[in-house]
Amino acid sequence: MQAMERSVSIRTPDGYTLAGIAVDAEGASKLAILCHGINSDKQEYLSMFPKLAARLAESHVSSIRFDFRGHGESSGKSQDFDVVGQLIDLSTVVRWSDTQYKGGFLSKAFVGVSFGAPPGIFLSATGTPFSSISLVAPVLSYSRTFLNPETKWAKASFNECGFEQVLKVGYLLLDGKFRVSARLLEEMKLLHPETVVRTIKPPVLLIHGSGDGMVPFQVSEEIGHKTPNIEIRILKDMDHGLFIVGDDEGRSQRSIDLEDKVLGFIVEHIRQY
Repeated sequence: MQAMERSVSIRTPDGYTLAGIAVDAEGASKLAILCHGINSDKQEYLSMFPKLAARLAESHVSSIRFDFRGHGESSGKSQDFDVVGQLIDLSTVVRWSDTQYKGGFLSKAFVGVSFGAPPGIFLSATGTPFSSISLVAPVLSYSRTFLNPETKWAKASFNECGFEQVLKVGYLLLDGKFRVSARLLEEMKLLHPETVVRTIKPPVLLIHGSGDGMVPFQVSEEIGHKTPNIEIRILKDMDHGLFIVGDDEGRSQRSIDLEDKVLGFIVEHIRQY
């Protein structure tokens, strides 16, 4: 029997409708919840999440991937998106999964990419019982990624002109189109995933590329090497996604091999815990 893929619609307590895709694997006792980054969607770049879902299903792990509010096919505008909203969305999906599957799953694994990583960290710290956490190119420091950016990509949006724009119109433009709200910027000043991730109980797999042009890999490297609960993998020449620097379409053999390796790391981590 093959895994069954179905579209789902999930309503949050504060009135947003989340568009998701559930993949029900044969004989599954685990569910992986996949969270995308900012200005992305439930497929993730180069269809990372559909590929991961297929690999997980082969290992008898079901999955749910969804669009955060203000993204993809979910309701809301980009200005509606913030960290609190992410937490509400993820919490809603967790509760949805408890009611969807008879008897529930024995365990839930969290997978977060880039800006999709912090909500899993924060929910784990406040009691959501994830069996494992897998993070790919995670934003662990809002300060070093956005407020005091270290990469050329972030500096193009998060700069003096951008912050002045926030004071005038209530948002700045990320990549020239995604409206980052004043509320989200204030949350970034108050919240510190780099501190919280050191305190959570589930085993963490942290994967980051040394060639990441968007999120500084040094943050992951520093945290990973100092935290016993974190398995750190810094992959040479990997950019902000499952591709080699300079191969944004992921067509080279090196990128293809990298993608296969990273997906394998995640599947094995989820299976192990």
